[in-house]
Amino acid sequence: MIEAEDKIRGKRVLVTGAAGFIGSRLVKALLACDAEVVALVDEGSRMDRIESLLADPRLHLICCDVADVGALAAQKQKWGNIDLLAHLGWRVPHATSYCGQAIEDITLNLLPTMNVIRALGDSVRGVCFASSVAVYGNPNRLTVREDDLPCPITSYGATKLAIENYLRTYGQVSQVPVTILRYAIVYGSGEFGHRAIPNFLQNLSKGQPPLVYGDGSEIRDYVYLDDVVQATILALLRKPARVLNIGSGEGYTSLHIARELIRLYSADMEPQFFPREEEGVNITCNISAAKEVLGYYPQTSLEEGLMQEIEWYRREVMGRPLALFAERES
Repeated sequence: MIEAEDKIRGKRVLVTGAAGFIGSRLVKALLACDAEVVALVDEGSRMDRIESLLADPRLHLICCDVADVGALAAQKQKWGNIDLLAHLGWRVPHATSYCGQAIEDITLNLLPTMNVIRALGDSVRGVCFASSVAVYGNPNRLTVREDDLPCPITSYGATKLAIENYLRTYGQVSQVPVTILRYAIVYGSGEFGHRAIPNFLQNLSKGQPPLVYGDGSEIRDYVYLDDVVQATILALLRKPARVLNIGSGEGYTSLHIARELIRLYSADMEPQFFPREEEGVNITCNISAAKEVLGYYPQTSLEEGLMQEIEWYRREVMGRPLALFAERES
């Protein structure tokens, strides 16, 4: 990304969720572009993903509970003026009821977002927020466009949409361009948690077949981690004040993903099916706007991306309890 290296060199970029799956890779990419990075991570977050970067003098690590206004204001003295904000931090609620999840999402994600914005002051010249296609809910058509009506069906999607609206209003009032990126399903090396691909790989590593929910016909847009990072850096550079879908532009069923992993893993088995009660969501992204506005073109094929994740999983995860890799930020 020659353009990125030229235009972001020397810029001071605050990255929230910097120790997470996407945030850590973004931090690494920004440092490769010779940016100065302020990595804001929540207290208690694991540092495994950015541990090798901590010795870089261009990286400034800030550990802080962003829900604590006073603590965040105190940290402002350490990070100084910020040119650009990449807001990727997200705390996963532990409640099981919808109302419990909603209250935690507001407390852990919505309010902290505005705390960060307030703490930035007037030096910031651009904001990029990592939203999600979850804001579309269960869309009426398979391929969604940015002007489709959002209708979230989860607390996660509702909170992402609420943050979008608050940041959009902030941008209008402050004249700071706010770019909202609605990520599809992001996969790749370093992926953990209760997600399809890590669960499939965990079973395969034990010689067991992947467990597919329902009949496996649910269609989703899977986009590789490095492509998402590319899109995020382009958004920080070009600062378009608009919403953009970030995906691969292709749809794959969960059954197809499971069978591809089996093939690439060189295993001789078929997926097994696990009943699910709720209706599946089918969604892919129209990414024509991101191509036009950002110059974003996904570079990683599904086969290549899955193979890279398999190689990483075999190298870094096999034989170690997944609990060691639990994360609080994504």
